[in-house]
Amino acid sequence: MNFFPIINSVLSNFVNWILQNKYPLIFYTIIFLVVYLNRKKFEIQAKIIALYRTKIGLNFIEKAGTKYKELIKLFGYIGVGIGFIGMVYITVLLASSFVNIFIQPKAPSAFAPVVPGVKIPGSPIVFPFWYTIISLFLVTIVHEAAHGLVAKAHGLKVESTGIAFFGPLLAAFVEPNEDQIKKQEDIVQYSIFSAGPFSNIIFALLAVVILSFAVSPVISSLQVTQGYSFYSITPNSPAFNASVPANQIFTKFNGVKITNKDQFYSLLSGIEPGQKISIENDENNYEFEAVANPQLENNPDLLKQNPEYPKAIIGITASGTGEFIQIHKKDELKYSAPILKLTYQIFNIFSNFLFWFFVLSSGIGIANLLPLGPVDGGRMLQVVFQKIIKKEKKANDIWVKVSLVTFALVLISFLFPIIRAIVTSLGFI
Repeated sequence: MNFFPIINSVLSNFVNWILQNKYPLIFYTIIFLVVYLNRKKFEIQAKIIALYRTKIGLNFIEKAGTKYKELIKLFGYIGVGIGFIGMVYITVLLASSFVNIFIQPKAPSAFAPVVPGVKIPGSPIVFPFWYTIISLFLVTIVHEAAHGLVAKAHGLKVESTGIAFFGPLLAAFVEPNEDQIKKQEDIVQYSIFSAGPFSNIIFALLAVVILSFAVSPVISSLQVTQGYSFYSITPNSPAFNASVPANQIFTKFNGVKITNKDQFYSLLSGIEPGQKISIENDENNYEFEAVANPQLENNPDLLKQNPEYPKAIIGITASGTGEFIQIHKKDELKYSAPILKLTYQIFNIFSNFLFWFFVLSSGIGIANLLPLGPVDGGRMLQVVFQKIIKKEKKANDIWVKVSLVTFALVLISFLFPIIRAIVTSLGFI
């Protein structure tokens, strides 16, 4: 058998992968060299984790954890419920992802390795380099600070903080006194362990709020409107019979150029039964007649109760949020002033950052609730077993077995798509 074509294909794919990811790989190599050359200053764990201990932030944790201890305790207790719900959710997601490997082998995995800027074969997502590097660092700061604050609120000693490198990835850590944690009641231990994931989920939601209600409106206000589209068309309605498509961008409604939702709804509310309707863009113009609202025929008192109730319908269906149309924007500015261009660019960068911060903060928060060894979910489960099973050795044995099964499922969910993608690229599938 001639192995040369196979070897040539492997080498060619590998070289292409190196070239595609050269800048992130150079960055990771520099990080490795910095840590290696300063290895005496780091504590190396499990061969791939480098810890550099400091006292930075301890003063803040001490003061805040003492001054606001009751509020922080409450935060921790709420996090316990969220933590266990999250543990069930991520476990079910992991199990379903594993089953899908055999039912739908080509389906993307629900889990993706986070390697900033590097395209991992088979991964459904590529994490942009700088957004991910910065987000990961901030996510770990929030996560670890929450552990430290809840521990301090319960009177435990926080011994150190520091930076960590998980391989080439920059992170942060906070170290509460482990011996003191083990002596606490189970609910206190749960609250300390769940505080990190819970804080990540809270900050992920905060990022969505800022993005939706502050950043996106500013970006949208600076962009040129491209048009509008309907979420859905009602079957057997006038629009349906005229073959008006959903999710196609239109520019005009009854001859009026649509630039915002209020403008469209104002025109829609004034439509009478039998009125001619035109919906158009540069390629097509759909014309039909509106019909009487059947709900008024069945209940004429509706109009007396609400004079603004629509008298006619055209056959568009609202989305789950109650909206009938979606406004589309061009990646083009309305204005030419340099300050507005700069504002647009800054808000665009901030928008992208908030999106990736949300993805990573929510993903890492939930992933940390896996019933797996040293992560927060695993430690919570260990306390559960020790509480239910009075013999500590037996409880720990069961916990280790559950952790090993979870680890195996995670490993398979990570590796199977990668192996499948590599094998496919070599032409074996």
